[in-house]
Amino acid sequence: MGTQLFEKSATSVSEIGSKAYHLLTLEREGFRVPPFFMLSRYDVELLFGSVLLEVESIFASIDVSDSEALMARCTQAQLLIESFEPASYLATQLTERCEETFGAGYYISVRSSAMSEDSASASFAGQHSTFLYTTADTLIANVKKSLASAWGFGVLSYRLHHGLGISGIQYAMVLQQMVFATRAGIAFSMNSHGNMADSVINCGYGMGEGIVMDKVAVDCYHVNRAMRSITRSVVKKEQAMQFSEDLGIHLAAMPQDKQSIAALSDVEIFTVFDTVIQAEKLLGKPADIEFVWGDDGLLYLLQMRPITTIHREDLVVLDNTNIIESYPNVTLPLSYSFASMAYSNLFRRSAKAFWVSDEKFDANHEVFDHLVEHFYGRVYYRLDNWYRMMALVYNSKRSMQAWETAVGLPDSASSNYNFSILGKVKTALSVLWLVLNYKKGNRRFFVHFAKSYQQFKAYKQFENSPKELWGHLEQCIERTFEEYHLTVVNDYLAFKAFGWLQDAIRDAKISENPELANELVVGQGGVESELAVMAFLNIKAQVLENPTLMSIFIQEDSEVLHQIKTPEFEKFYQDWNNYLERFGDRTLAELKLEVKSPRRNPEMLVQLVKSQLDTNMTAENFKERQGKIFQSAQTLVKAKLKWWMPKTWWFNLTLGLSRYGLANRENMRFCRTRVYSASKDIFLAMADLMVKSGDIEAADDIFYFTMDEIKAYTYSDASNNETDQSGSGELHNQKEKKSYRQIVAERKETNENYKSLRLPDRIIYSKNEKPDFTQYLEDVTREGVDLSEVLKGVPVSKGIVEGEALVIMEPVLNADVKGKILISKMTDPGWVFLMSQAIALVTEKGSLLSHTAIVGRELGIPVVVAVQDVTQRIKTGERIRVNGSTGIIERLG
Repeated sequence: MGTQLFEKSATSVSEIGSKAYHLLTLEREGFRVPPFFMLSRYDVELLFGSVLLEVESIFASIDVSDSEALMARCTQAQLLIESFEPASYLATQLTERCEETFGAGYYISVRSSAMSEDSASASFAGQHSTFLYTTADTLIANVKKSLASAWGFGVLSYRLHHGLGISGIQYAMVLQQMVFATRAGIAFSMNSHGNMADSVINCGYGMGEGIVMDKVAVDCYHVNRAMRSITRSVVKKEQAMQFSEDLGIHLAAMPQDKQSIAALSDVEIFTVFDTVIQAEKLLGKPADIEFVWGDDGLLYLLQMRPITTIHREDLVVLDNTNIIESYPNVTLPLSYSFASMAYSNLFRRSAKAFWVSDEKFDANHEVFDHLVEHFYGRVYYRLDNWYRMMALVYNSKRSMQAWETAVGLPDSASSNYNFSILGKVKTALSVLWLVLNYKKGNRRFFVHFAKSYQQFKAYKQFENSPKELWGHLEQCIERTFEEYHLTVVNDYLAFKAFGWLQDAIRDAKISENPELANELVVGQGGVESELAVMAFLNIKAQVLENPTLMSIFIQEDSEVLHQIKTPEFEKFYQDWNNYLERFGDRTLAELKLEVKSPRRNPEMLVQLVKSQLDTNMTAENFKERQGKIFQSAQTLVKAKLKWWMPKTWWFNLTLGLSRYGLANRENMRFCRTRVYSASKDIFLAMADLMVKSGDIEAADDIFYFTMDEIKAYTYSDASNNETDQSGSGELHNQKEKKSYRQIVAERKETNENYKSLRLPDRIIYSKNEKPDFTQYLEDVTREGVDLSEVLKGVPVSKGIVEGEALVIMEPVLNADVKGKILISKMTDPGWVFLMSQAIALVTEKGSLLSHTAIVGRELGIPVVVAVQDVTQRIKTGERIRVNGSTGIIERLG
């Protein structure tokens, strides 16, 4: 009888094509795939060998640039294949195999699986013909039509466009049992047309053919890969593509009660999402899948293939974790450019401290230049560059994981990096050197900072010349950053020590309380943020103790400032000014240069005092609360660890290092606040000169320019009639076309538009194509927000309270927070006075070592961080219960 079909076992891509190979992979990995078998390229050649030789000869000498000739040859080849009759015994073998696999009266699909299809460079999506609901009567005809489609004019044009050629085409097929689908869709593990941090699921009613051919309306679901949050776009779905024996494949009307409801439930969305992420892992690259829900209620996968348009090496990854605490909402150009400069300077020097070689440093210089990104007015970390930088510095997955935990990243990418033994040894030696010089280095930092800060404040001697002011600023910045890398060294060692402390507690089995390590580092004394609170409480106490001052502080802010200057309140006014000078730069979002501070706007301190007068917080009970937390923790330790135990010595060492490191971390943060504020003083001095020259209308307009643009201005004719020597003449060049005032007006309008955007926490896009994110307008309905009764986050400060929720999106220092549970997206160090009035705090952002956590523990109030979408899921006025030990938030009705 000759050679048989299916005689040769074919399982490789080169034999069965990628589509069939991926189906085999899905089946092998345990996914639910409808029964199928393949016609390998050997089987196709056996069935159609003679006619395929004729087809090859048809295209042997054609000019492929002649479209009309190519189209005519395509028609000739397809007619030749469709009229060909395979050997009867081979046709019988195929028919019998179908009956054995699918049973009598089967309905199957006949689909292509060409060798070049679904490859890394060419998907051939929709190019070859698929034949659904094929029966025994139409089997041979549809197999022939499927093969003939490989020589269709569109397919050959596609091949030529992708440089594949049109000779020697190898073709295989998949024959698969039809699923009677109630719903069908396509899922993409990454959104190639928008934010690639999202997976996208499109789903509608009926057969998948209706979706892929755009015949029916579909819902669209975006699932954030890191946060697993769902954003829905649910449309009216009036029709579904269905099959019946009498009508065949047809469009049918959907019942009214189903047309406007979501095609998929949350559980089903996450089932599809998890499946497409698994498909991505199987392929080792972004993937898409086709799926259906059968009339049996089960999910079936019909196809898996790589997304060919996404290249991981070209991706930009933005993440606002941690940095949003310092730069919430829209940030103006000057603040962003100053931050970008600061990050670049800081981490270049820090890399040197960790012995990164000059060779590696030079090869990665662009990484250090782009550690942050200004995206639609928001400041994000360039997470892809942070990982590259951390891989240079740490040479250890464990250290990278500790860094990920410290900054509060919701997922880990450390497993993507491999490190050499030599690199690990080098890092270990550099860390040992840093540890041995740790305290000496910190002392050097604070001495150096005091000198450079005084240099900053000496700017007034240059305030008549923009160019001299700029030169002074550059000198101050350069000097400040000479030792500023020591703040990163301190952070690194503080995080390491805190991790060691947690391990020591766990190894010694001191307590199962996960907050014990946090409680042991509370109330260390000498911390600037704590001293600021104590100084403020002293001012508050003086007002409360003096009836005359009390009567003054019920008046208008300006009148208060006028009256406290009188000799009667000399001591009070001295304390007032001392507070403003030492702590007056601390406020909400203080690193944003455009944000006003109490030091320059003392009426803000008046408002803060007024808002705190009816609270019961005093310096005494503040310290007492801290002491109780620490003493309680110490009692647990002493009960388990005796002085003579070796583990006690290690425990005390890690505790001492943790307390020392975290205290210095807070003090160094305060130094940063002062540097930013002193720089703002110089910028505003420049702005005053720009106002006098008529270039801008108000001093605050300077915040709409970048540092490079301001530098260009100071060297330009506009500022001092000198030639631009800055090498950075962007603003000066713009000046030739439009006035500085016009530029400010345009940027004000742009930034106002940015405020209406609700951008996600993580954004991924291609370097070559920055996506349009105007779809993230605030009025977009976010139907996917979970409104369940119980929410969960990361507990960072223990305690259980019940109370009224107050959701704050745009904080002000004098907000009425007293006795309420404060709900916010994030906090920064300036929130301490709001937090001191609240009975608990819940945020969307934060980690164990964030400012939110540290201050919350010092105040002794329950704090839960990293609660997804809490500002949308909880409404102001709701009664809730917060458990700071478990991280659970419950609605009480």
